[in-house]
Amino acid sequence: MKSALLFGVGSAGDVFPFIALGKGLAARDWQVSLCANPTFKEQVIRAGLAFEPLGTREHYDRITRDPNLWHPRKGTRTILADFQAMDMIRTQRDLARQFAKKPGQRVVVASSLGFGARVAQEETGVPLVTMHLAPLVLRCPVNPPRVPGGWLPNTLLRFAPRMAYKLVDRIADPLIGGAVEPLRAETGLPPVRRYLKVGGIHPTGCCSVSPIGSAQCPAAPTRPAMSAFCNTTMTSPPRTWRLSGDSWNQARPPWWRLLAAPCGRPAGCWSGS
Repeated sequence: MKSALLFGVGSAGDVFPFIALGKGLAARDWQVSLCANPTFKEQVIRAGLAFEPLGTREHYDRITRDPNLWHPRKGTRTILADFQAMDMIRTQRDLARQFAKKPGQRVVVASSLGFGARVAQEETGVPLVTMHLAPLVLRCPVNPPRVPGGWLPNTLLRFAPRMAYKLVDRIADPLIGGAVEPLRAETGLPPVRRYLKVGGIHPTGCCSVSPIGSAQCPAAPTRPAMSAFCNTTMTSPPRTWRLSGDSWNQARPPWWRLLAAPCGRPAGCWSGS
């Protein structure tokens, strides 16, 4: 028996790729469970996957409608300092713990915010693949990706990337540690620092959907356990695009027009919340 437990932590742009991954695994005779916010329960079940709730709809709505979510300085705090963040990370840990006891071939696949799943992996040894959906997660001292927030963070990343990443860690570590360290202490795991750096490349496997090579990003995994990067080029663009927005759409003006204009194609269909 082959079983996979997927953690799609975040909004639609974080969950839908995991639904696609789950469908692909199910087509290869894997039993797949996807953990996500109840907002996406219908889509997960419609895809033929088992669903496990992660957080609450109220939590999801509160975060995605907060105007600070996409603020260059306040965004990280908005996500990680929410009073329900610790409960969600604990739920990740507990679900992965229980899954680790199942017989047969098992694998856990978690997004960049799967901190609870990583605690369970260290505790139980269950195989874990960290799936990154944004190139920003992999730290690139050469030609780093652009980030929202204007010229200051991008200038710092370009000319002093190591200093920029240390500043990110100084902001994120207290927020993440407040939720993760109590779980690590419960199981006797030693404390860690620089969670985003350590979590970016997980020792048991890593997959990225961004075509970043080792020339630009020495931190990109090269171990055999790593899944290949995905790089799809659209040689024949469709006449009509279907664009789906979620948390970004809650706080920004109509962005789909900006995406459609350079393509010379009408955004004939649009879906989003």
